[in-house]
Amino acid sequence: MSTIDDLQAFLDTYVPSEAFAHDALAWRVCELAYAANRHGTYGVGTMLMDETGRVVAEGHNRVYVGGYRSDLHAEMVVMNGFEQQHAERQDLSTYTLLSSLEPCPMCMTRPHGNSILALGGFETSTGTPMIPDSAATTPGSVPRFSNQLEG
Repeated sequence: MSTIDDLQAFLDTYVPSEAFAHDALAWRVCELAYAANRHGTYGVGTMLMDETGRVVAEGHNRVYVGGYRSDLHAEMVVMNGFEQQHAERQDLSTYTLLSSLEPCPMCMTRPHGNSILALGGFETSTGTPMIPDSAATTPGSVPRFSNQLEG
């Protein structure tokens, strides 16, 4: 059985593979999830990417950071931060939210039409230019890093 220290050692030495388009992104959301755990809350990390695949916001769960806030799931933290910095941007339909865990119903309804891709292969909304509809269901399309976390 692996410990949290084993996970940190793995993350510290992992080199994303160019053979898998989203491997580096999967690695980064796992780093963010680990950061949440180090802050004493649930280990969930999330990133928001624009239609070109550029990461425009990232964060982690903050439910138990500095007290208790049931609304500060990783997805909400990321969306709140992005919306505060980009109040003029209201249409996020071409954006993709990548999470280390399948989002809860509250977080799944927040992005207003953009795609949500969770590690483990769950695509919970329609595809975007960056991640086609079939990306989550096509064998071999889940990033290699995510596959190594199984078992």
